Amino acid sequence: MHPAREVIAVRFVAGAALLARPRVVLTPLGGRPPDRAAILYARVLGVRHLIEATLLVRQPSPLVLRAGAAIDAIHAASAFALAETDHHRRLATVNTASAAAFAAAGVATARR
Repeated sequence: MHPAREVIAVRFVAGAALLARPRVVLTPLGGRPPDRAAILYARVLGVRHLIEATLLVRQPSPLVLRAGAAIDAIHAASAFALAETDHHRRLATVNTASAAAFAAAGVATARR
């Protein structure tokens, strides 16, 4: 089994959950029901995860994994900045951590 399969599976599940059931995902993470902006953000992020998972299924090469990791690192940096200014601080902090984890997993998987 290619090591990218685990990364792809987690990304697919996360993307599907964010797209289909954002309130169910965000409420426990944020400590309160999300507002419309947070739900929209979650759905857009879910679509991005599904697109990236699809690209990785088609081409799980080190180059594609590293490119995804770079996108995740940029996402983590922007979410970190948002956590410092946004009223959704807790959600933004979780978003930062998850994006950083996806970036690290992408880099580690590309090295295998």
